[in-house]
Amino acid sequence: MGVKKFNCIRINDFLNNKYLLKIKYKDLVEITEINKLSVNRIVDETKASKMISFIKQNNKFYPTIIMVVSDKCDLEYDNTTSTLLLKSNEDKLLGVVDGQHRYKSIELMLKSQEIEDDKKDRLKEKEQAVFLIDKLTNQQQRDLFLEINGTPNKVKKGTQLRLDISTYNYYGLRFLNENSEYLCNINFDEDQVLKKNEKRLPYKFILKSNAQLLKDFENNYEKNLIPEDDLNKYYQSIEEIWKFILTRVTSYMSKSDTIKDTVYSLEIYYTTIFDEIYKKCKALYEDITDENIKAEFNKLKPFFDIDPVELKKEIDKLFGSRKVECIKKIIEEHTKEQQ
Repeated sequence: MGVKKFNCIRINDFLNNKYLLKIKYKDLVEITEINKLSVNRIVDETKASKMISFIKQNNKFYPTIIMVVSDKCDLEYDNTTSTLLLKSNEDKLLGVVDGQHRYKSIELMLKSQEIEDDKKDRLKEKEQAVFLIDKLTNQQQRDLFLEINGTPNKVKKGTQLRLDISTYNYYGLRFLNENSEYLCNINFDEDQVLKKNEKRLPYKFILKSNAQLLKDFENNYEKNLIPEDDLNKYYQSIEEIWKFILTRVTSYMSKSDTIKDTVYSLEIYYTTIFDEIYKKCKALYEDITDENIKAEFNKLKPFFDIDPVELKKEIDKLFGSRKVECIKKIIEEHTKEQQ
């Protein structure tokens, strides 16, 4: 039999009693179930797993989860003490209406074998804000879920990129946060497309380039194989590369009205450079390190002396994957002396 008591605030709108409360992670997992698939969306455990690295940090918290009292659970509210008593013959007392991926990440985190026991014990004591609604039918839960998730404006592309849970996005945002002098040269607009007379680079250029270099690191991160202390393992080399590149690009932009006629306007220019560094490191070293990345990037520096307008003209003559092969060939030709 499940019995739990919580301090809470009751909100009575004459339709359903509603309660605002905070529940410790260990209690939340003990008494909660994800509702039937007919009520809300299918839970993507991969997505929930990627959220663990965020919520396990002591200073991070999730927005409120909207939950419902199980139809087999009795509820008693004491107005004098502002406490809520939940009782049921079953262990599960609450269901999730909205926030199931937030809840699932908490559940997976507390089950994880990758987190040390002492840290897990501390995490169990963290608290989650919950908005609890009493006695909603399945249809009412569906209607509420659709109202919450159907009426907001669709999250636009630029926002999605900045909110992406990945190591390459973390490195990109950290770089711009710590080197804010480059922010004026980065376009965070939603469409992420270079427009006429545009002098800023789309943020996606940074994001997708980092992804080329950090592909193995990101793969291990998704599998929860990267200890928290190693999250910044490659940051120094990433920072050094982007400082060098953006200094070149911003210097050119200060003398021109647009970058549309230069190779700086091409996403493949940046992603190919980062992919070449990755491939060289994989071929030459047993383990990719910050120093190895810096060494291989230094060998590529003569490539950046090519006139960006002339290089764009040469690439524009080609189609599809031949553009990338052209960049690779030119990189090889201009870096032979550095090999």
